[in-house]
Amino acid sequence: SSPSRFYSRKRLSSRFPISPISSSPVAKLFREGLVLLQLPLLPQMAEHVVAPEDVLESLMNDGTVDAIRMKVISQLKANEDMKRDTMVMVEQSKTLNTPGAEKQSKRDLFDALRRELETPVLEKASKAVWEIISGTDGLGKEITDTVEKVFLRLSGHAERPAAPVSTLNNPVQEENGDVGEPSTSSHRKRSFGDAEIHEGGDADALANGPGKRSAIESSESSGV
Repeated sequence: SSPSRFYSRKRLSSRFPISPISSSPVAKLFREGLVLLQLPLLPQMAEHVVAPEDVLESLMNDGTVDAIRMKVISQLKANEDMKRDTMVMVEQSKTLNTPGAEKQSKRDLFDALRRELETPVLEKASKAVWEIISGTDGLGKEITDTVEKVFLRLSGHAERPAAPVSTLNNPVQEENGDVGEPSTSSHRKRSFGDAEIHEGGDADALANGPGKRSAIESSESSGV
């Protein structure tokens, strides 16, 4: 049975509470949520207890966390809603709408904008990241499968075997016990036998010639 049957997100949240909307950096939220949300709980199946930190350490050591984080960042950059909301927040910021703001240097404006908008922007980004990594398809499914695979390896269980290729390609043929090749070969044998008969008749006709064949038929009809 699938390990996903043995854990629930509600149970994980009660043990490791993490708010999807957080003012912490996006990277920290991702690292924590990656395992705490997706880690299967299989105490009755594991040979030894596997902590979330163990899975996370393995994922960080083999570069999986960095690779997935880059994918998350790419999806955030492509998020048009996120871009639009951020631009509106900047345009409506107190920093840019304060009299005399145009006289400040770019560095001072950027520092003031960061202090004013860092928390609300990170909250939106954190919520977007949480939705990405907790999804049931796309990158969310990839994270689930990856974490499950690492958990099974650390707990001493092999991965679930994949379905045989023959079963995937010919499910009906395997279930009914039908094998198409014998009927095809028998058909070929019958066709080949018919071909031998036809070829034999043609060979006799060529050997005797039309004249000899007519003479034989005449003698047979006359009773000789």
